Amino acid sequence: MAEPPSGPPPASASSEQSRLKGHLGHLTKQEEAALIDFKKLTADQGLYRPETDTQRPSHDDGTLIRYLRARKFVPQDAFAQFKDTEKWRKDNNLDALYEKIEIQDYQEARSVVCRTEDKTLISLLIFASTRNGLVDEIAAAYPSISTRSES
Repeated sequence: MAEPPSGPPPASASSEQSRLKGHLGHLTKQEEAALIDFKKLTADQGLYRPETDTQRPSHDDGTLIRYLRARKFVPQDAFAQFKDTEKWRKDNNLDALYEKIEIQDYQEARSVVCRTEDKTLISLLIFASTRNGLVDEIAAAYPSISTRSES
């Protein structure tokens, strides 16, 4: 009869566990409680709409967990970042982007951005740029992706 392995688990097991830690489906009880508190806080402030029988939630759990992870699962800290992001989205009329962007403009704008992940599966956006002002040039070249509200 073979003896069970001794010593620490293989590095691959450790990295798999640490990579998923704090992600949807891999939350501790404390992290789950923080998510519930965060949802309540954002809903009470009118920034989150929970799921109902007829409507999807305004934000999925994965999105909300990203804010919590970024702020060490402290709901009040995550709320401050979430509130700032939602204000920025509103100020820049970002939700209208999906309604008015022309498909060709979207495809061309995507050609200068590469979305990938680093070795720890953190999302990265890489802009193909060798000079400053590329974002302004893209906005000028593709007017349908300019969503800033006129004030």
